[in-house]
Amino acid sequence: MIDPFIENLFFIGHFVQWFLIGYFFLSNWIIFFILSIGWEILEFFISVFSDNNLIIKLTKETPLNKFLDLIVNTVAFYLANILKSRNGEKNK
Repeated sequence: MIDPFIENLFFIGHFVQWFLIGYFFLSNWIIFFILSIGWEILEFFISVFSDNNLIIKLTKETPLNKFLDLIVNTVAFYLANILKSRNGEKNK
C-alpha cells in the first residue's frame, strides 16, 4: 500500500491535473468520465499484472482510494469548467 503522505500528494496531483485539463482542454463530461474511470481501471490492471515492485506500490490502492480519486477528479473538472465559463462571460 501507499504511504498516507504520498496518497495525499496523489490527490493534489489528481486535482491539479483535472483542473488544468478541464480549464484548458476539455469540457465534455462523457469524455472526462471515460478518461477518468478508464485510468483507474488501467491502474488496477497494472497493479495486478506488473512485475515491477515500484509500479505495484504506486498503483495498488484500496477501493475507497480509487473512489476518492474519482471524486477529486470530478470536483476539479467541475470547478475548472465553472471558472472557464465565468471567465468566458467576462471576456465577452
